[in-house]
Amino acid sequence: MAFRKKSLRRMSPTARKVARLAGELDSVSRRLKNLIPDFQLLDADSQALQTARQISFSDSDLWGLESALNHGLQDGYLLDNKEWVEAILERIGQLRKRPEEDLEDPMPDSSGNLTLLPNEDTRIERPE
Repeated sequence: MAFRKKSLRRMSPTARKVARLAGELDSVSRRLKNLIPDFQLLDADSQALQTARQISFSDSDLWGLESALNHGLQDGYLLDNKEWVEAILERIGQLRKRPEEDLEDPMPDSSGNLTLLPNEDTRIERPE
């Protein structure tokens, strides 16, 4: 709780310092409370990235995903996200093309499959 100047003037110097410290503590706790949603978003993003690194696709999975995305574009279901779909289709093309050394971030798992992680061009900005 903030003290008025008049109240602070009436206090002894030691009480004044303690009152100012209490005000500072309130301010810091308010700022920390406002940061909690940011930490929640960071935690959720971190968990999503960790899950994405564990997902892998075989060539038949990529073919099915590619045809589903193309079908969605042709039927108009994905027109709102057309840029994202085109970037993912390009990424699928890179993954299907192989060889693995040509890919920007290949992550083969134990079965030799590659993970489908977006590169810098396909990252989606979160609205603030």
